[in-house]
Amino acid sequence: MRKKPRKLKAKCRYSYPSVKVPDHCPLEKLDCKEDSEVHVRGRLLCCEHDHVCLADETGKMDFHWETQPTENINVGDILELRVSPKLGGQRKIKSYRVLVSAQCSFKSGDWDEFHGKDKKFTLLKQRSQILRDIRTFFEINEYIEVETPYLNRIRGFEANIEQFKTYFCSLSGETGYYLATSPELYMKRLLSIGFERIFQMGRCFRNGEISRLHSPEFTMLEWYRLYSDYALIMGEVETLVKTIFSNSRLRGTLPGSLNSVVDCKCWPKITVVEAFNKWAGIDLKLCPTNDTFYRRLREIGFVSAKVSDDWEDLFNKVLVEKIEPELEKLGAVFLVEYPIQMAAMARPCDADSNFAERIELYINGIELANGYTELNDPKEQRERLVKSRLAQKEDSVLDEKFLAQLEVGLPPAGGIALGVDRLVMLATGSTDLRQIISFEF
Repeated sequence: MRKKPRKLKAKCRYSYPSVKVPDHCPLEKLDCKEDSEVHVRGRLLCCEHDHVCLADETGKMDFHWETQPTENINVGDILELRVSPKLGGQRKIKSYRVLVSAQCSFKSGDWDEFHGKDKKFTLLKQRSQILRDIRTFFEINEYIEVETPYLNRIRGFEANIEQFKTYFCSLSGETGYYLATSPELYMKRLLSIGFERIFQMGRCFRNGEISRLHSPEFTMLEWYRLYSDYALIMGEVETLVKTIFSNSRLRGTLPGSLNSVVDCKCWPKITVVEAFNKWAGIDLKLCPTNDTFYRRLREIGFVSAKVSDDWEDLFNKVLVEKIEPELEKLGAVFLVEYPIQMAAMARPCDADSNFAERIELYINGIELANGYTELNDPKEQRERLVKSRLAQKEDSVLDEKFLAQLEVGLPPAGGIALGVDRLVMLATGSTDLRQIISFEF
């Protein structure tokens, strides 16, 4: 007689040791235990006559004394209450314990402001969920999370980014370091030694503007994938952002203005040349030098242009004043194929080497992500970095370890950097980065 195949039991992928926590009930779950006596813990917000208001991470709730307390308790104290089953809509306090006594005056209004609907506390919890969603996305897509140094011995190559400088002190003297503006070069070195799909979510530091969209310390998400290009990376970042927004919509936190962004089948793409022609009346192909670019801007009455501006300055001024306001009207849109002057680390386009396979993602006019097909020609990369270094305000040296790794060979790859703080801001309907970071500058 033929045996039936044995059924295999599903195995848990991970096994974690359980941690026993002393029994208590979060306030938001008290309604599930109406008929039982429970312990609750939290901060005392109000104590008047027989009425007590207690608050914890999940909310706040009113209780009533069964017998008046025998010791002095104050608003702001951390208490543990043993409360009776719910009867007649009320729960009585059968006994209590002061866990921590507040050593200074506490204003319950401050608690309400911080924990109120759509306030900082709620937003920080939503931020935590979005970070988990991001990591889940990359785990599903078989990426490996990596970490790279925050302290760099070599100044970054971006001439337009001011870096923070610090020092390491030892018996041999002081050594200067720069806080990382991006993990890009380290991550590419990891690609060249065999990693194929990697991502990193960590802190970056840029010394400059502070505004609703800029912070000197911020969270950056970067990922790189071998044997890919900017077209594939565009697909990945679109899928990631739509996933984050969809999850936020399910949780009821996504603003209605972004519904069309989530539901759009495929986000539109417009080249930089098309954008400048359409919205600024400028043909970038006819403006290859500072002089030709400046003269054209003066012809069309662009008053922000100055004789002292270099080509990159002129480009950025037009982008900010003429192009980005139009991109805001399109919801989610990719601006693609930047001039080679604006893409020091990107591969040139096959059709026209004056332009590069670089992309930027804009959502409601906010620049969210910047990526490209990686330049893996060591000779051309060295030439571009030398040119960028010469434009910097202070002396710096090339990252020879990175360039040496390129000479070993970097396979074709695509990569992108995405501002996590801006993503959280959009997904929660916030209007300022300071609303969704724990402590603002």
